[in-house]
Amino acid sequence: GMREPDLHSLFETYGSVRECKLILDRETGQRKGFGFVKMADKKSAKAAIENLDGHQVGGKRIKVANAKGGKRKKSRQKSNSSR
Repeated sequence: GMREPDLHSLFETYGSVRECKLILDRETGQRKGFGFVKMADKKSAKAAIENLDGHQVGGKRIKVANAKGGKRKKSRQKSNSSR
């Protein structure tokens, strides 16, 4: 499977990579099948998305997109009063 250095190498083709992280299951330590890559600038990020989204890596098609969110505010759950 893919390791963080592999992920870094794949993305640095399109610009400077600030950070990359593959997400692991807390209990098993196994990879969960996704990760995050932080590019140095928007131009590099756009190039990576355009070139790598849908790309085959290790026999699997990968999805590359901007991460949603960033810093999130705590959201309060609204109670449904119509019950």
